[in-house]
Amino acid sequence: MTSLARRIAYHRAHLLTSIMALIFTACATSAQLQASPAPTPVTSAKVIEATQPKGVSQLLDRSGQAIVGKPFPFFSGWALTDTGSQPLNLGRVLKRKRRGYVVTVAASWCAPCRKGLKRITEARARFKKANVDVIVIVADSSAHAKSLREELKLNWTSVIVDEFKTYSSKMCPDPKDTKSLSLPRSFVLNSKGQVKRIISEEADDYIDQLLGAL
Repeated sequence: MTSLARRIAYHRAHLLTSIMALIFTACATSAQLQASPAPTPVTSAKVIEATQPKGVSQLLDRSGQAIVGKPFPFFSGWALTDTGSQPLNLGRVLKRKRRGYVVTVAASWCAPCRKGLKRITEARARFKKANVDVIVIVADSSAHAKSLREELKLNWTSVIVDEFKTYSSKMCPDPKDTKSLSLPRSFVLNSKGQVKRIISEEADDYIDQLLGAL
């Protein structure tokens, strides 16, 4: 056998050995994959939400300066009337001598707030029967507050304009952005002005949670 023939034979044998090694490795890897347990599927956000109770409002122990079991933070402003507005503050509200009070902070740009206010209006008779006053603090311009009052038929409540968020920011601060508000937010006060319940995310039991705290 010539030197060239020997060289060709050597390379052929080396190539065949490499190919056989690759085939062996591929077969071994395939066997390992078949024997390994299937990976655990990642639970999607929708699945997680499905396991959480539906129709239950989120309750908080505190929201800014408002703390369950403590006196409600002072607020003051101009309450809208059919003919204009008049001054109203926490002290004057408590002088009404009601069994309790619901203070909810809202804004025209807050869709959940609108939904909650609509529920409150629909339950107007229940609040009257329970002798519970409703105060709506609107962290918005006077024009938007008037629109909300008219649109959602809140003329039976006290709608207070808090255009500069002076009091709203103390009750509903956003921990991630000091210039923003965390809404919706509702507070239930007893006859003495102490906070009995704070509701964040409103659900199907929203009205029951408001009236059930007293």
